[in-house]
Amino acid sequence: MTTTPKNAQAVSKSYTQAVTPATVAAQFAITEAELKSLMGKRAWPTLNYRVIEGDERDAIILGILERIDQPNLRVVGGNDNTVWERGWGEILEQVRSKGFSPEILHPQYLFHHNIMRFCGQYIDAGNTQFICDYDHLLRYLTLARHMKGASKVVELGCGTGTSQLMLAELLPAHVELVASDWAKPSQEIVRAIGAYAKRDIRPVCFNMLTLEGWDELAIDKNTTVLTVHALEQVGGNHVALLDKLLAAKPERCVHMEPIVEMYDKNTLFDTLAIRYHKRRNYLDGYLTRLRELAQQKKIEITSEYRLGFGDRYHEAFSIVEWKTL
Repeated sequence: MTTTPKNAQAVSKSYTQAVTPATVAAQFAITEAELKSLMGKRAWPTLNYRVIEGDERDAIILGILERIDQPNLRVVGGNDNTVWERGWGEILEQVRSKGFSPEILHPQYLFHHNIMRFCGQYIDAGNTQFICDYDHLLRYLTLARHMKGASKVVELGCGTGTSQLMLAELLPAHVELVASDWAKPSQEIVRAIGAYAKRDIRPVCFNMLTLEGWDELAIDKNTTVLTVHALEQVGGNHVALLDKLLAAKPERCVHMEPIVEMYDKNTLFDTLAIRYHKRRNYLDGYLTRLRELAQQKKIEITSEYRLGFGDRYHEAFSIVEWKTL
């Protein structure tokens, strides 16, 4: 439960601020013309919000601290996919009962957030459509930017397959798509996406912790490896997976993940995210290891930037792209 200070005043909620192409272009460190090119024929979504300030901001911070201290807060990094079997299973049942539509792919956890982190501030969008639409926008732009020229894409931890639907739209038909996840319902959802998009997408059951199913991925020098909000689940247990990737020498690896090294520990705003990240045991030390490998001239980090967006607790929209040397 979020704590409200005793002296908090009623807030006049006017969602008059909007996410503009100029703002998003700045987050990607590209020009607006480049952003427009990445968008293609996609329309710019309506993304209105208001900045949370004063006592209301204090209440948000107190609520975050309360959540961090909850003894039953679920942590990741263990080889337990029960929550994902259940969650993706629920979405699969919708696909089976209603037929496939792109809207079904929204993960259930997105619908819990109308308070978010945006460009160093807490914002209120009034409803959860903002996080769904902005997640899609940032994901689409990232894929459009970083998947150019790919001849084969292997996604690790594809979940409900949102990125696969986008890849089917963005990449030519000859590009091979492989979608893997450790939850079995994901594979049937991917097949439904392939049928909807009229695209051959090969589903694979792969566990990033145990590496069971690795050989079926068939990652080679012509492969682009992709993770989106997925590598976070391994915590600090990324060594074996990274060793496999280094040995396979894919053309490139692209990650959109919560990257703890990109937070600024000298600010309260980011210190709260760091504490939450560590309390949940999210991805730990991965970028640090990549930087060490880069210093050893074993890999090259070709992109490393933070998009400055997330739910009220942390950000899962930082980008790292690297390749072996």
